Amino acid sequence: MFGSGTFQPWSVADLDEDGSPHWDRPSNDAPNANIGYQLIGSGMLSDAPGSISFYGEPFESGRDAGGEETVDFYFESAGSKLAFELNLEVSAFSDINAVGWYDVDRPGDMNLLIEGSADSGHSIVFQPSAAFGLYLVSGDGQTYFTESSLNPIREQSHQHFSLFSESEQPGHEIYWLGVEDLSVSQLNQNEGGRGDYNDLVIRLQTIPEPSTWALVLLSLIVTQRSLSRRSS
Repeated sequence: MFGSGTFQPWSVADLDEDGSPHWDRPSNDAPNANIGYQLIGSGMLSDAPGSISFYGEPFESGRDAGGEETVDFYFESAGSKLAFELNLEVSAFSDINAVGWYDVDRPGDMNLLIEGSADSGHSIVFQPSAAFGLYLVSGDGQTYFTESSLNPIREQSHQHFSLFSESEQPGHEIYWLGVEDLSVSQLNQNEGGRGDYNDLVIRLQTIPEPSTWALVLLSLIVTQRSLSRRSS
């Protein structure tokens, strides 16, 4: 990860739709429907991972304060292959939205991952550049990047991707992203003026190299042999 934010904990008690953290806002879809509620399993998301750490500016859970969005962030992949899965889409633009990855050093190098026709559960394996971000082509025809400074001028301070970490173990990283597909002007002060980030919910996972799996298997064999000796 590269950006000014950090991954920070939050709990179910922090869900009060007050905008702290930045993704905890009211939803027009239903009561208690923003990305936080989806992640804890009280929404429509299957295999919800729970209250996993979010990426953003400093958040004080005890005071329910802070947790602003990090305007610019991107990923560093070290040449790994990744699995991209669309887990949920709740949007009027569900037949139009498209998501892909771009090369941070060449933002014009854009590579489509899913189109509007994709259904929940759709997945694809890809191998991005060493430094890459994600982009959304929304129903309004605009493109929004994880590096928001690349967005249209009025959206350069509006982060359309909320990021959560299920695992940061090297070679086994698992991230979840909640995406807001409306601009500030389209939101028109609804959903806290920033969005509910449940329009698309994406799971992004590093695929371990075969050598990594071999080490894991070796570890299991050694452990099993050790346990067998102890019991004999």
